[in-house]
Amino acid sequence: LADSTLSGGNASVAGTFTFETPTIKPNAGTENQNIIFTPTNTNNYKTITAIISVTTNKATITATADNKTRNYGEENPKFTISYSGFVNNEDKTVIDTLPTATTSATATSPAGKYRITVVGGSDNNYNIKYKNGTLTIKPKLHQVDIENNILFLHIFVLLFHFFLSYLFVHIFVVVFQKYLHEKTSHQF
Repeated sequence: LADSTLSGGNASVAGTFTFETPTIKPNAGTENQNIIFTPTNTNNYKTITAIISVTTNKATITATADNKTRNYGEENPKFTISYSGFVNNEDKTVIDTLPTATTSATATSPAGKYRITVVGGSDNNYNIKYKNGTLTIKPKLHQVDIENNILFLHIFVLLFHFFLSYLFVHIFVVVFQKYLHEKTSHQF
């Protein structure tokens, strides 16, 4: 109550209003509290105590879905929520019902970005403002089968050698035939 502003009252004598127990941290809502009016001129006026109705408004916190990343085909990671805006050194442990984070993406959803939505949650002292996060699904990484690739490479090299051998033999035969043809045509 020490940080609260008293309003709606007035006094015909100069002075100050204070709460009798300023360290009380009331829940949101309306409740009665004792106040003390201390006049500036205490020689002619007495300090008085009265009971007033005090309305405490809810504070607003923000619940933000944390961004997450996963690969295609994997299950969704555990979604988490970060909070800001608490007062009186409080944290999420004081929230009556914690919100949850969810997405429409499944393990078979294609690569891309998906909204992580914060829903639910309620508290008697806090209004909860929701802020979405993003789930990024990366394309599936393909594993390379090294043994099959090496086998393919060996077959390719063998075929290439066979082709070169064939080409060499073919060229040799053509050149040799031409040589023989020229040799035999010069003898007559």
